[in-house]
Formats: sequence, structure tokens, C-alpha cells
Amino acid sequence: METCAGLVTIRAHQWQTISKREFHEQLDRSQEPIYLLYGVQRWLQLTLDLVVTGLSVTVAGVALGIRDKTSVGAIGVAFLNMTTLGETMTKLLTSWISLEVFLGAIARIETFQRDTSEESNVTSSIDVPPAWPSSGEIKFENVSSSYSSVTEKPIWSVNGLNLTINTGEKVAICGRSGSGKSTLMLTLLSLMETRNGTIVIDGIDISHVKPSVLRSRLHVISQDTYIHGDTVRDALDPERTSSDDIIWSIINECALKQKIEFTQARFCG
Repeated sequence: METCAGLVTIRAHQWQTISKREFHEQLDRSQEPIYLLYGVQRWLQLTLDLVVTGLSVTVAGVALGIRDKTSVGAIGVAFLNMTTLGETMTKLLTSWISLEVFLGAIARIETFQRDTSEESNVTSSIDVPPAWPSSGEIKFENVSSSYSSVTEKPIWSVNGLNLTINTGEKVAICGRSGSGKSTLMLTLLSLMETRNGTIVIDGIDISHVKPSVLRSRLHVISQDTYIHGDTVRDALDPERTSSDDIIWSIINECALKQKIEFTQARFCG
């Protein structure tokens, strides 16, 4: 989807040839392990076929040497087993290789789960009022945040920001790509930890508020469209803390009541 969304930009700058060449290079590089895996499997299959052929010749020679000492049925069973031996060994090796690939994938998942740092818990959390934030005053006081880890030298995405958004104000933050607009929103939602400074909403420092509580009280419209798969009620109130009357009043304020009634949408109980 991201590739399709960027087609307009690629065509506008006439980057078709460069993008196509880079795409083919990346595709070839990504398929190299698959080619090697298939090549090894074909080589093993050929080797097994040659081994089975040699064993079949050996069994035929032995059968000719002891034809007076054994029955025709036993020789037939031996040749039948030799015929299926190659296929059985091929399936065995293919299954073994697939098992190794799957075990490698599981090992990478375990490594990711073990090495990925979890979200830090708030050590001194406070209980915020049920109606918080009621006025919506936001203060950024010398806020700095970075995507780099704590042990690395920080490359600031937001550095020393001081900003006050009063109640009822509408603020537009403009800037080129990478200037920190999205980072500012992630910091406000505690999706990124602030290295320095504090963010205060209605007099409460959000560093002392549990992330789950903070995100349940703030509403964000992201750049990427997300359509909720359940009912309208679940989309507006995922935690089901509001009554139907409150939900209907919000829908009416957004001038969507007639639209929902027209499409015969229903709320879950």
C-alpha cells in the first residue's frame, strides 16, 4: 500500500527507471536464500537418486548370484522397496530442511521477544479525575525526545520545545518531513519517552499517568486511515464506558445521526 501511495511522487519526479532498477536489485537480493535452498534440495534429490540407482544395481547383481537360493517373490519385494526408497528419502530430507527453517523462524521470534525492550512502567502513577482532561490545556516545558537508545548519543527529534496550547485553541504545526511533527504527537501519547522536560495536561504531568489511561483520554486522527471493523458504538467507545444517550448526542453533534439511521446501523447492547 505504501508503494502504491508513492506512485504519484515517483511519476512526478520521473523516478520510474531508478525505482524499477532498485526494486529489481532488492527483489533479487531477497530471493537469494530461496534460490540457494531450492538448489540444495535439487542437489540432494539428485544425489539420492544416484544412490538408489547404485543400490538397485547392487540388488540386481545379488539377485542374479543367489537366484537358486531365494524365491522370485523376495527378489520382487526387494526391487519394490528400492523403487520407493528414493521417494521416501527425498520426503524425509525435505521435511527435515523445512523443520530447520521453521525452527530458525521460531528462534528469531524468541530473540526479538527477549531483546526488544518493553514499555517502561510508571513508578509513581496518580489517579486522574474521571473527566480529565476537562479543559484541554497542554504545556510542553523544555521537552526533548529522541529515537536513539539511552546508551547512544541522542539525535534529537524534538529538542528543548516550549509550547503552551490554551483551552479552546487550534494550533497547526508545520514543517518539512522529519522535522518532528509526528514525534511530537508520539511524545504526547507517551509512545516515545521524553529525555528532558515535562508535558502537562490540565495541570497534571503525563509522566505520572499510566500510558493506558493517558491514551484512553486522548483522541488522535492519524495520517493512515483506519476503519474499525465492528459497530459504530465500538468505534466511538471501545471500552464501553458511555451510555447510548451520550453516544447518540456525540453523533448528532457531528451531523451523522441521519446518515447512521439511513444505513440502519445498530449499536451493540
